[in-house]
Amino acid sequence: MISDRADAHPEVSPLAASVINGVEVPLQLLDPLVGLIYSGVLARHPDLRVVLAESGIAWLPYVLQRMDNEHRKYVEARATWEKRNPGGIRHTPLIEVFGGYAFARLDGGGGTGTNLNGGMGSVGWNFKPWLQVVADSSYSVVTISGTKNVLYGNHFGPRYFHRGRNRWGATPFVEALVGGSRADTTVTGTGGYTTSVNCLSYKVGGGLDLHPSRRWEIRLFDVDYYRTSFGTGVHQNNYWATTGIVLRLFGGAE
Repeated sequence: MISDRADAHPEVSPLAASVINGVEVPLQLLDPLVGLIYSGVLARHPDLRVVLAESGIAWLPYVLQRMDNEHRKYVEARATWEKRNPGGIRHTPLIEVFGGYAFARLDGGGGTGTNLNGGMGSVGWNFKPWLQVVADSSYSVVTISGTKNVLYGNHFGPRYFHRGRNRWGATPFVEALVGGSRADTTVTGTGGYTTSVNCLSYKVGGGLDLHPSRRWEIRLFDVDYYRTSFGTGVHQNNYWATTGIVLRLFGGAE
């Protein structure tokens, strides 16, 4: 415990005790200050606020210069002062699970298109804080004049996050996914029938996540160019958009 009371040194006069405390208090703060910085506490808890009270600031320039000099030795030696956190603390979760609304605009040719509504779910594995491998599955449907059209999609691939510090916890990302799509068409009534067609498909785009909590996020939007090839020798230029909630599982200190 740090004390600036005059009776902390009863063996000397009150004036001498005050002088001793005036010198000791800043020095006693060096250990917790340097420990906080070099232990990685501030890096793991960027919103932490630390107060060093009643010690003045005249000693700070000397301490900072000394810290720079000591740190430079490790930099020049290509070594590191950082030590792996006990227990393997992760700044990002290992797994992220998404669920939400999906909208698809399918190219009908000749400048026409069809809008489908549905849902999508995905699971992402954070291989690195900035790199995720994601797999998604979707279902979208529309019924027009008794004809029901259902679109299924399954895609996987890499997703790159640009994680930074900002007021809203906004994290933009880009992605490039490959997989397969299936379109089912069902005609009801007399003589009704159902047809299905499969194709290889691609999705390229990006989105924005908001980070209000350590355990969940809001996927504000995820918009992709969605290329399908239903039919022989043809392809469709479609568009895809989703929004929903992301659950962050297994770790994550941010």
